Amino acid sequence: MVSIDELSEVALFEDLSREQLEQIAQLSNEKAVGRGDILFRESDPARYLYILLEGEISLQVQLTSRNQQITVGVVDKDMQGFGWSGVIPPHFFTATAQAMRDSRVIEIDGQALLVVLQEDPLVGFYVMQNIARLISGRLRNCRTALLKTIE
Repeated sequence: MVSIDELSEVALFEDLSREQLEQIAQLSNEKAVGRGDILFRESDPARYLYILLEGEISLQVQLTSRNQQITVGVVDKDMQGFGWSGVIPPHFFTATAQAMRDSRVIEIDGQALLVVLQEDPLVGFYVMQNIARLISGRLRNCRTALLKTIE
């Protein structure tokens, strides 16, 4: 189980009480990832939401027009979230996540987190609003990366 103090530093959970963070902590595990390891692949079923504790994770997508993967984002700030597909239907990852150096992440069971968010609609609103902010930033990064690729 992950500590409540760690979860309190995560932007996705910034508006939650200690009791609410305790519920999420019970759904969370810390995981070590070695340089080059793949956390998940694009189009795989998404079971988890991830939070970076330390390290660097590259987010890559496969171009359909070429046999090439491009990096559309880098998660390199501690307590930054990624793998939002674990809580957003249809629950398939939209990118591949690869560790660019040895890293530590928090892995949160997405389906169990959804139950917690549904049981307390205010908590659900805050967390989903923060996830929407995360997705919006990733879409901007993806758009910029794709435009550079086609130039």
